[in-house]
Amino acid sequence: MASIILTGFMGAGKSTVAVLLGKQLNKPVIDLDAIITEDLQMPISEYFQLYGEAAFRKKEMEILQEMLRQDAVIATGGGIITMKENRKILSQHPHVFYLKADSDTLIQRIRQDQKNIRPLATEKTESEITALFRARADFYEEGASHIIETIGKTPEAVVMEIIERMV
Repeated sequence: MASIILTGFMGAGKSTVAVLLGKQLNKPVIDLDAIITEDLQMPISEYFQLYGEAAFRKKEMEILQEMLRQDAVIATGGGIITMKENRKILSQHPHVFYLKADSDTLIQRIRQDQKNIRPLATEKTESEITALFRARADFYEEGASHIIETIGKTPEAVVMEIIERMV
């Protein structure tokens, strides 16, 4: 079976759903940002500052292609869809699930998340986060084979919906 890829904006629940889905399907879970951080041997934010976004996105694409060879659940970073090449790679894969929510819900989740402090979110106003989300929204849909509305659903319910859609 092919990998299952989770995409979506920060706060969409990709990491949480990936862990639960991996357990349910007895598949390894790959957090793409964690793999990239390990490969770069520095935090992504530091790499961004030193080498720029273009260099980071190139590295992200290389690691995505490598990880797609695994039979795993893959949680991507929220910006992976900003590169056209990544959207093309994702659109050719049968199990790409966009975990969708509106910007108000995402902002609320981001602000309440004490475990994952996101520098991008803490440095921006709510209107700037909303603008970033709106700029990316169509790209998430373009790269997805399935769209899962997550508003009002528990992570467990999202997992069950993903499994049902794969049958």
